[in-house]
Amino acid sequence: HTLSGSGKGSVITVSEGAQLSLHDCGKGGCVTGGKATEGGGIYVAKGAALSLESGAICGNEANRGGGIFAAEGASVTVTGGELRGNSAKSGGGLFLRGDSDISGMEIFGNRAEYNGAGLYAEMAEGGNVSLSHCSIEGNSGLGHGGGIYLKNCQLAAADCRIANNVVTEAHASGGGVYIDEYAGFTMTGSTLISGNSAANQGGGVCVSGSTPTAGFAMDSGEISGNK
Repeated sequence: HTLSGSGKGSVITVSEGAQLSLHDCGKGGCVTGGKATEGGGIYVAKGAALSLESGAICGNEANRGGGIFAAEGASVTVTGGELRGNSAKSGGGLFLRGDSDISGMEIFGNRAEYNGAGLYAEMAEGGNVSLSHCSIEGNSGLGHGGGIYLKNCQLAAADCRIANNVVTEAHASGGGVYIDEYAGFTMTGSTLISGNSAANQGGGVCVSGSTPTAGFAMDSGEISGNK
């Protein structure tokens, strides 16, 4: 049950305007072996839609979105599954340019040379990402946002665990979450941000100080044990 790429492009491509539903994709194995500019495991083109239910995406490489890359105007809906052991310059696990709804997913052990080792979201005209009952854990990057990096979009995390992520370069901030310009992060329910670390500022959460329009709201949850 392993879907293996050739190392010369994405393992799966969802073309512009297309819709793809994957159920238990890679069950017992994983979507693996992709190496691309964008979306080593899965590339979702502009205006396309991906629905992913369970399964694993692991061991892929890209410049942007080691596991999954969703282009501008694409939509991603996830129910369960895991993204693990993927790597990219930005967005080791996934790189989102369009609205996304992700629940019950484990995003762990991914790496980024720059920002967003677990999840990177940046949208041209603003947009929304919803995370619920997700675990973003053990991801590592050299730049900002070991767990999550946000720019020009809003992300709401409900009942999520963002833990033990790390950013290591001297300038790197936001071990758990980094909120850049025109972005916002809201945590609700039992969301936990714990055990993350940053070489510079904000072991748990860093709100970019040079951009007053970046925002953080904690309706409930816990932030503890970060450094």
